[in-house]
Amino acid sequence: MTETNPMDNILAAARRCYINKGIAATGTKEVAAATGIARSTLYRYFPGRDELLIATVKEEMLTLNGFIRERLDVKLEPAHQVVEGLLLAIREIPHRPLLATVFESEEGSR
Repeated sequence: MTETNPMDNILAAARRCYINKGIAATGTKEVAAATGIARSTLYRYFPGRDELLIATVKEEMLTLNGFIRERLDVKLEPAHQVVEGLLLAIREIPHRPLLATVFESEEGSR
C-alpha cells in the first residue's frame, strides 16, 4: 500500500473548498478541517492562505498546460501556436471548476 503525500491531500482539499465555498470564503481553517489536519500542520507546508491558493491554482494550470500541449499542432508557426493555445485555454477554462472559480467576477462570486 502506498502512502499519500500530505501536500497532495492538502491541495486536493483546498481545491474542493475553493470550488464548493468560493475563494473568498476559504481560508486555512477550512482547508485544514477538510484535510483532517491541524492548521499548524498545514502551515508546515504552506506559510499562509495566499501561498496555498497559489499552489492550488498552479497545479490546475499545469494540468491545463498539459491538456493544451497535447492538442497543439506543432506544425504551426510559433505565433499561431500561441493564438491556438490561448483559444484552447479560453474554451477549456469554463470546464475546469477551479479555474472557472478563479476567473469569475466578484459580482458572481459566492
